[in-house]
Amino acid sequence: MGNRRSAEKALEHVGARVEVSGDPQRLRAMDGLVLPGVGAFPAAMTAIRAAGLDEFLQERVGAGVPLLGLCLGMQLLFERSEEHDGATGLGLLAGTVRRLNAPGLKLPHIGWSELRWLRATPLSEGLPDPAYLYHVHSFAPWPAEEDVVLATADYGEPFPAIVGRGNVFGTQSHPEKSSVHGLALLGNFTRLCGRGSRPRMNLYPAIDILEGSAVRLVKGDFDAKKVYDEDPLDAARGWTAEGAKYLHVVDLDGAKTGAPVNLEHLRRIAGELGVPVQYGGGLRSDAAIAAAFEAGAQRVILGTAAFTQAGLLEQALQEPRA
Repeated sequence: MGNRRSAEKALEHVGARVEVSGDPQRLRAMDGLVLPGVGAFPAAMTAIRAAGLDEFLQERVGAGVPLLGLCLGMQLLFERSEEHDGATGLGLLAGTVRRLNAPGLKLPHIGWSELRWLRATPLSEGLPDPAYLYHVHSFAPWPAEEDVVLATADYGEPFPAIVGRGNVFGTQSHPEKSSVHGLALLGNFTRLCGRGSRPRMNLYPAIDILEGSAVRLVKGDFDAKKVYDEDPLDAARGWTAEGAKYLHVVDLDGAKTGAPVNLEHLRRIAGELGVPVQYGGGLRSDAAIAAAFEAGAQRVILGTAAFTQAGLLEQALQEPRA
């Protein structure tokens, strides 16, 4: 199941909280289940049965938990495959998996395919028609019931590209490798799964630096400041100890003077802690932006300059950065 890590990261990107496990007891608490897969149908079913996941998936689907099969995982949802000597599948959807009929074309089918929706589905919300998704497969399922096919693609012949009934869905594509359309599909599935339906949010702890110290301002008044740490590096250490994965450093001295003042503090924070840092305050020239990157910033924030120097903003966006 070589696409497992890619699927995990793509689901996290659209806001899901992901746990990777083959343990039915751990998976019982999940609000939704994703079955990824690459390789051969018979070997995959042997592994699934050895782990007791066949009965578990049937039980959870019966309890109303959404399930999404990816690529081979979609094929495993069906009753049987003709691959190799044949094998029985999970039987969650009626139908048989057979080899693509693609005379004159190479198998496996590897590449982007145009996907056309046949009927509305929660997975298609916000996606164009056609949508484009990336495929790697030699087999595809043929459902026994026509209304199970939600979308088709074509490779030598039309094949079911997305299927679904009730809370069971499958896509023959690799949505985790399919850019914005694939991410949109995974985001739609995530929203079906309840707890992961909230919009994705990133929280970046901010360290405001004024006169060399980490401060809090009262209503934005530079003179009504409260120092909470004499050394901004100590403040950064505190945030990372609490689990911060990204830091936002604001050079208030730079904002006042129009040029960055606290680059050395940025250098110390980025250099010692190793977490990504975004930096703003006084970045009103290309040289100032370059100096912030050189000091360790992964991103820079342009405030005043973005409104007063449109040319600088355009230049900054086009300038390659190491």
